[in-house]
Amino acid sequence: MATRSTIGYETPDGGYIGVHCHWDGYPDNIAPQLKRMSWEDVSFQVDRALLQGGGRSLDGCEIHTWNETIPTEQLLTTKWPTCSEDYAYRKRLDGSVECVNYMNTPISLKNY
Repeated sequence: MATRSTIGYETPDGGYIGVHCHWDGYPDNIAPQLKRMSWEDVSFQVDRALLQGGGRSLDGCEIHTWNETIPTEQLLTTKWPTCSEDYAYRKRLDGSVECVNYMNTPISLKNY
């Protein structure tokens, strides 16, 4: 069973850009990876995934993408917080990472 997530970044104007990731979206997997990545790395990976048809999973520092093209509007999330997935993550401009669950309840990531 997939643990779906939205992985995204805070934009300089305070907005949000995120992409659907289908597998392994639980905090034990995603939080440590996002904490290691810079804001620039996250924004690059999210933007690349949107162009290539959405994310399958985050592995190391790379969002693995689908093989088929899915319309960007089906994968793009522009509101924070979002409750469309099991979890939503946001890499902040200051380097911190935020997470909410499907009920928009903040999840503490300090143990990751």
